[in-house]
Parts: sequence; structure tokens; C-alpha cells
Amino acid sequence: MFEMRIPEDVQIRLGQKKVRRSTGTDSEKIAQRQANIWAEEIQTEIDAARGTDWDLHRWKKAVGEERVQGTPEERIFDLGLDVADTEGDVRNLEIAIGRIVILADHTEPYLQYCADEKQNKLKTLQSKRVYVEDFANSFQTLGDVTQKNVVHWTDKNNHWKSATQRVVQAHTRGFLRYISERVIFEKIDLSVLDSITTKKDVSKTKDVLTKEAFRQAEACADLVTRDAMRIMAYTGRRGVSVANLRAEDVVYLENILCFRFATDKSRRPDTHPPQIVPVHSKIIDRVKELKDLSEDGYLIALNTMSDGVEARANKLQRLIAKTGITGHQFRTTVITMLAQTEAKESHSRAVVGHQIGKQDVHERSYVKLRTPSTLQATVEMIDWDNWLWNEYW
Repeated sequence: MFEMRIPEDVQIRLGQKKVRRSTGTDSEKIAQRQANIWAEEIQTEIDAARGTDWDLHRWKKAVGEERVQGTPEERIFDLGLDVADTEGDVRNLEIAIGRIVILADHTEPYLQYCADEKQNKLKTLQSKRVYVEDFANSFQTLGDVTQKNVVHWTDKNNHWKSATQRVVQAHTRGFLRYISERVIFEKIDLSVLDSITTKKDVSKTKDVLTKEAFRQAEACADLVTRDAMRIMAYTGRRGVSVANLRAEDVVYLENILCFRFATDKSRRPDTHPPQIVPVHSKIIDRVKELKDLSEDGYLIALNTMSDGVEARANKLQRLIAKTGITGHQFRTTVITMLAQTEAKESHSRAVVGHQIGKQDVHERSYVKLRTPSTLQATVEMIDWDNWLWNEYW
């Protein structure tokens, strides 16, 4: 037999003091499995009875039972109207049957769908959780998602940068598309979300480093930080790439000393081929020394507690921050510097590791032919000694 006592505070709502049922078996193992199922179901009822939406829970349960019996949706709604006594009952019935969609009820199923079927990465799921939950809690029901309300919502979040606006719009579009295809089976007008990106662009231009600012940062940096900064300054590569360079990633190709960048944003050695960038003549001697002096296998001796990609990148970021600048300023400056030269855009992008863009299949095949010898001239155009920057140019 299965028996479970109902807590006193919910006995009136559940209409009983205890639940007693026969498992219909003399096998202890089978009985225990059945008991676990019943215990979970009853605990769900107890939790619902303690909540503020007990009436809605009862309506959902009743609608669910009718659906199991095969009752048509219109008939279920008519049956509900027959017993509904108040406007609140009618609203709960409309929610239970799906005529009113409570957005918050579908955030967890949507995120699970993104994980299981769309196979989103953890970082993407975390981003979706933040913005989709805020969206669902702000609008409450699908009917509240009007253009006017979307404008008010985006105005409230006036700290969003333009890139964030695009992310929010993409996440909320995906959420509403899921509700359209998996919940109400009706097409939703997604254009109401267009106003998310009509706000003023509040993004700040990333600072370009002057020659003087770079030299000043070098002067107050320790040797390890200075080595990393100079590699970033003469390649335009992200800190995560430089921090995770290994000694074996300094190689000769076509008789040219090159970096073999195996790690970058969204790139890892086990899933992506390395990107080749010739070593600038200004740092070639020091890079050879670092390769020979390496004790832990890495080109930059960061001495982190962990060899994890992010741990090394964060350590380097903190070290550079002590000099009064950021690592990404090198990248911004190199990209700006090369844009003012005669370097081909595709070569500049290859050096700094930017995606090439949406070329046709022929252009992509030509891009694959960029060899160290073709990129060396572009790398040598990075010239800090003669770099002049005017923000008004």
C-alpha cells in the first residue's frame, strides 16, 4: 500500500488529510517505483496549493484531464464556461486552454527546446535566459506584446548598446516563433519587435591608442606583460589568442617565422585549424627568445593556477589593465592603422583574425590562398614608430 499524509495547511484546498492507494503488486521494488511516481504527483499538488495560482492550477488540471479523454477544444471551453462563476474563472479557463498565453509559463520549455533541439551553447542559453525572462515578466501575456508596449520596454532599458539591441531582438523573435509553432499553432506578427533596434545607438567607439599612450603603457609594465602587449600590438590579435600561444605555435613556414594562432574567440584547437600570421620584424628576436625560454609550454609565462583558456586570458587582461589601457585597444588600433594603408582588406582581416564576410564561393576559395609570404607585407605595415592618430580624421 502507498500512503502519504497531506500537510495541514493545504488539507482544505486538496480536500483530504491523506492519500492511501494500493500499488496492486506484492513486489517491493515495483511498489516503490509506483510510490515514487505518486509521491511526486502529490507533492506537485501540495506545492500548487501553497502557491498564489491555486485556482489557475485547478483549471489547468481539469483541462488536461478533458484532453486526455479526447474532448474537443471547443467542447472543453464550453464545459468550462458552464461552471465559471467569476471573470477570474473565465480568465483562468482561457489561460488553461491556451486562448491567453502567459509568457512566463513557456520560458523554461523554450530554453529546454533551445538546448535539446537547437543545441545552443551554454553561453547562448545564459544570454537567452536573461533577456527572454525579462521579456516574459515585463509583458506577462502574448496579447500585451504590442508595438507601443515594446517601445516603452526598450525605452526603459536605455542602457542597451546597439549590439545588445540586436541580440535582444533575435532572442525575443525566437521565443515568439517558438510560441507560434509549438504553443498556439498560429502565426504571430514578429514585426512588433522591430522597434527594439530603433533606439539611439549608445555604443561607445573603442579607443584607438596613440603612439605615446602605447609607449607609456610599456614603460610601466613588467616584462611578461610587455612581451604580451608587443605581440598584440604587432598582430592586432585578441588577448585570448596571445595568452594561449604555445612555444610550438611559433613555426617557420615558407622560411618565414610565423605565429600559429590556434585559439581565438569561438575558435579552439580541437575544432578549428590554426590561423597563420607572420611575426613582425620588430619583435622577431624577442619571440625567438621566448620560444627558447619557455618552461611551461606557453610563449607568455602567465603562471596561472589553471591552464584553462579563459583563466589565461583573464590573467593577461588584468595585467594589461594595470598599465592604464585595455588589450582590445591594440586590436582597435591595428585595424585602424591598416585601414589607412594600401593593404588589401582581405589581408588585413586575415592578420587580425576577423571573419572574411559573406563572399561568394569563388572569393572564399581565393582567400584560402593567402600564404605567409602574401601576408608578410601587410604585417610590416603595422608601424607604431610613425603612427599618428587624430580622432577627427
